[in-house]
Amino acid sequence: MKILVLKSIFILTFFMSATNKKASNLELETLIATYKGYNDVGYSFTYYDELLEDEVEFIFEKISEELLKKYNLNDDRYVGKMFEITIEYIYDDKEEIDIPILKSIIKKEI
Repeated sequence: MKILVLKSIFILTFFMSATNKKASNLELETLIATYKGYNDVGYSFTYYDELLEDEVEFIFEKISEELLKKYNLNDDRYVGKMFEITIEYIYDDKEEIDIPILKSIIKKEI
């Protein structure tokens, strides 16, 4: 009986952690970043992370057509401009990493 209860607790804990992992699969982060340009890898943005006390780069391999219609990031006129970007992190089980996806972009006027 004691083993059955322990197995039940283990299974319940396993499913709860798996469910929590799926629920946390969708994280959003909004930050102010500078557009650095497009290269063969993707669209590059940087921002200063105060916690790390360093510049952090995000490279988005793909950006939706909807966002590219709003701001043609293939055009050099946006290089060096500040944007408020919202990033969604999707966990890739196969690669075991969080992949950043650009969800929204708004040009900031300085």
